[in-house]
Amino acid sequence: MSAAVLAALLVWAWPATAGEKQTVEIVATYLASDWGQASVTPSGNIHIKDMGATCMMVSDNPLVTGRLVWVGNANGDAELNAVGAGTGVFEVGTWDLSNPQQPVFTPSPAGGLWVTKWEMKGQFPVNYEGKVMGHGVAGEVEGMQFDLAGQGGGGVDYYSGELLDPQATVSTGNAVERPFKAIATVTWTVNMADGSGIGHHEGVASHTGLWTSECTATWDLVNFVILSGTGISVAANGDQIFWKMTPDQPMVVQFTGGTGRFENATGSGSTVSLTVVASNVDPTTGIMTMSIDYTMGGTITY
Repeated sequence: MSAAVLAALLVWAWPATAGEKQTVEIVATYLASDWGQASVTPSGNIHIKDMGATCMMVSDNPLVTGRLVWVGNANGDAELNAVGAGTGVFEVGTWDLSNPQQPVFTPSPAGGLWVTKWEMKGQFPVNYEGKVMGHGVAGEVEGMQFDLAGQGGGGVDYYSGELLDPQATVSTGNAVERPFKAIATVTWTVNMADGSGIGHHEGVASHTGLWTSECTATWDLVNFVILSGTGISVAANGDQIFWKMTPDQPMVVQFTGGTGRFENATGSGSTVSLTVVASNVDPTTGIMTMSIDYTMGGTITY
């Protein structure tokens, strides 16, 4: 566990801040575990220290899907009726379950990271109740929190609770300007005769989690930049952000509204980095197909 993460754990306190809440459910499957070192106290109770485990966290919400590594201690009686507590680091990412016996984890490109606290009571590790709190310290979950409760045993835990974005506001009358970051790949098809193009974006961003976007654009075929365009981006929970690009601000995305929490959204984002991964022009149709990896930064108000 890095020094920076340990520092965050030491100073972290759950803030009493209003914001937008989402209900989340998580299934935690134990991939590896170390039940620590047990010692018997003079009173006959058992003290267990240096427990640890790695868990596959899976949810419909990508912001709380990833890999959790936790450590902690517990105290209990001879039947292991115990209470315990500890901390953990929860990396946001995705799981490849094509081989269920060997799931493969891929961290989020945006580097989403939670630090967590946990408490449990019951007959550990057979049947117990637990609470887990998380505080986002990096990437797309920075500044967010979650508060979960559930039960577990036999290598699988089930949790439900709330995901809170303290900066978000349900009321569009109290819109807040927030930093916006995105990492994505876009596939373009561009007509080399008239510069018309269609794009499909997939990526991860702050405030949206995983997102997709469909857009149309007109390209400057001399300098090969986008002159104008419009698109709709869809967040992980289905909320939409409407955007446009105009000739007076080439390659700048301007947010023009949306649905859900992004209704009446404003702001803009500019390209920070761009890499053309592949490109090809069909000599028969004159259609160019290209794939571009890019990062974007800016602000969004909602």
